[in-house]
Amino acid sequence: VWLKVANSNEVDVDLACSAAHNAFPAWSQTSKEYRASLLTKVADIVEKYADEFSRLESKDQGKTVQMAKFGFFDII
Repeated sequence: VWLKVANSNEVDVDLACSAAHNAFPAWSQTSKEYRASLLTKVADIVEKYADEFSRLESKDQGKTVQMAKFGFFDII
């Protein structure tokens, strides 16, 4: 076992969907600059951990680490 993830059920999905629905009005009022800043932070995190993500993707998908890493830079 190299990774464990939480097992969710219908109730968990309903709660997540409800939370997203309730958050949308406030989120939709945020500025494009604020949203862009959050996406930039996500890209920075992906870039910072690209080597680790690539090793995990290689283990999961059977890709070479280099090929997996190339895929992560497509999303940055």
